[in-house]
Amino acid sequence: MGFMKARQRKLCLMVLFAMVSISSEAQTYEYTVIVSGGPSSWPIWAEEVTLNGDRRIQGGAISYGYEQTPPTGGRVVMDPAPVPHLVEARWFSHRTQKFYEVSLPMPEEFSETVAKWFEDYPTPGYGHYFIVGFSGKGEALAWWRASCRDCTGDENSGFAVPVVEAFPAETAEGDPSGYNAQVQYYIEKGVIPAPSR
Repeated sequence: MGFMKARQRKLCLMVLFAMVSISSEAQTYEYTVIVSGGPSSWPIWAEEVTLNGDRRIQGGAISYGYEQTPPTGGRVVMDPAPVPHLVEARWFSHRTQKFYEVSLPMPEEFSETVAKWFEDYPTPGYGHYFIVGFSGKGEALAWWRASCRDCTGDENSGFAVPVVEAFPAETAEGDPSGYNAQVQYYIEKGVIPAPSR
C-alpha cells in the first residue's frame, strides 16, 4: 500500500514538474526587427545589437530613419522569438567620432502588452515590427508597429507606438581611426561637417 502511494506521489510530482516546465517556456511571436540610425546628417555604424542577451541583430551603416514617425530602417527577419525585454547595442557616430553603448530595458509590462497586440492584430493578417534606433547624438529608442498585409487604403489598419524614447547611451572606449575612411567619405559628400580645428 505504501509503495502505491509513493509511486502515485512520484507520478504526480513528475506531471507537476512537466506542467511547470511547459508553462515557464517563453511564448514566441513572429515579428521583424527594424534597425534605424541617424537622424539625417548624423550617420552611425551599428557594431553590435543583441536582443535579450542572445539574439544578435545585423547592424552596419545606418544613416536614416531615426527621426521619422514611426522610425524606419533595415529589416531583419527572424525565426519566432520571445518578446524583447532588453536591447544591448554599441555603435559609432561618424559625426562626433565617438562610440556609444546602451543597455535599453523595455517597460515591465511589455510582454503582456505585446501578447495583447498579437490578439488584437493576429498574424498572418498583420505584420509586427520591433523597431530600435540608435542616434549619432548618443540616444536610443524602441517602437512597436503592426500593419495589415491586405488592407490597401485603410489608414486604420494597424498602429505604431513608442515603447522607449530618447534613452541616453553612454560614451564608450574605442579607436575611431578604424572609421577614418567612412568619416572622410561623409565629409566629402557633405553629409557631415569637417571637424573644426
